[in-house]
Amino acid sequence: MKKIALIAAMSLAALASCTKNETAPSVTDQQEITFASPIMSPATKAATEIADNFPTENNFAVFAHYYESGYTTLAEGIQYMNNVQVTSGATPGTHGSWGSNPAYYWPKVGSLTFAAYAPYMATGATYDATGIHFTDYQIADLAENQIDLLFSERAYDKVSTDQKDNNLYYYGVQINFLHALSSIKFKVAMDPTLAASTLDYEFVVTKIDILNAYSQGDFNQNLTDGKDNVTPTAASGDWFDYQDETDYVAYNDATTGISLTDATAKETVTGLNATNLILLPQKMKHESATDVKVRVTYKMRHKYMNEGEYITTVSEVSLDLSDSVKEWLRGKRYVYTLTLGLEEIRFAPKVEAWEEQTVTDLPTIK
Repeated sequence: MKKIALIAAMSLAALASCTKNETAPSVTDQQEITFASPIMSPATKAATEIADNFPTENNFAVFAHYYESGYTTLAEGIQYMNNVQVTSGATPGTHGSWGSNPAYYWPKVGSLTFAAYAPYMATGATYDATGIHFTDYQIADLAENQIDLLFSERAYDKVSTDQKDNNLYYYGVQINFLHALSSIKFKVAMDPTLAASTLDYEFVVTKIDILNAYSQGDFNQNLTDGKDNVTPTAASGDWFDYQDETDYVAYNDATTGISLTDATAKETVTGLNATNLILLPQKMKHESATDVKVRVTYKMRHKYMNEGEYITTVSEVSLDLSDSVKEWLRGKRYVYTLTLGLEEIRFAPKVEAWEEQTVTDLPTIK
């Protein structure tokens, strides 16, 4: 906290020495820098991911640079907020609901350009002319501990907390967050032909694993420095310098499992009722020649088997099943529908030649 206060003091001192006009607000005309509930890129809400409204229990980190006559390049600005934690807590109508402690105030002249990432405790986060970076970011092993890592577009040339929502409350600086990771979701279904069989099959999926996925890497937002630049479309180069091939459990319920008795696809459930894993964007084929795979464990029965008796099967297939999905990209959700089926049991009859056998000692017919 002392470090943040010192940075703020140094920033204000630098502003006073580098501009002809007063840049700090007067004592009688202070306006606190506050933030709107951040805007999220579209996604379906799950327990471990953030979608739509930014949760009030979460926090994010903010960078801000000061410009006397508007943004030019990052290097030409004066650092005003450096990795400052922003939390929710204020009452709507009191100049926004998200702010910092200690509070930061708007310069009386000039403008501020902002950038942010979330959550605040994300390791390896830095900010420079090319945007937000994460170095050696590690994906948690368990789905319930995985974090929806976010980074923001730059918010250029803001001068005051004067944007209002429909209720005329002060709404704060808009922060538009993007997902840095990929979302992986599974559905399971029975093969339609088998579902139509008079044998009344039942499949019970008990576990789904993703095998050999990278769990650590570096991220670069890849901004081109300049006025009003936005993040480029998701591409292979966003994440790089991968390490650690890891297996992840996407679904695991050996007791109940997911029962399939028809061709209707059912969603799996991971962790704390989440519907997906949140993993590093990556190619399905690694430089180590190890492919990312999915392993499905299930059991099956048909109506002529004894009640409660199942045959257990383990299936392992490559995720690189389509030319259109050779890699996961950031901000994308990949939904894999796994169809369980059986090859029809066929018979190949073979008739052996008769071999004559003489039977002796027959009883006498009376």
